[in-house]
Amino acid sequence: MILIIDDEPALLTALSRIFTRRGEVALTAETVGQAVDAVLTFGGEISAIVCDWNLPDGVGEHVYDGLPPELRERFVLFSSDPQGIAHMTHRGVTAVFKPGIQDVVEAALTKAWS
Repeated sequence: MILIIDDEPALLTALSRIFTRRGEVALTAETVGQAVDAVLTFGGEISAIVCDWNLPDGVGEHVYDGLPPELRERFVLFSSDPQGIAHMTHRGVTAVFKPGIQDVVEAALTKAWS
């Protein structure tokens, strides 16, 4: 199961379809709060997390910081915010600059299948 966190509905739909076609179950969240709820409910089933930086109720780092260590290793930041990408890359997080949809799919699947 791949958790996709982004506040752009069209992007959530596109990524969900791509992951589903690749054989993964896609779970979506539009806010930090929804992401936290998803992790609490499905944490043991989540194989990778794709997360935007700018969310309505916080930033992707808030999601990352709330994750258990085993899920932090499976986190991919997917953002158009260069400062967010630089910050999270400095913390050792895999980051992909939007609109690299194929790049984020490959990064998430690499984590999910490792």
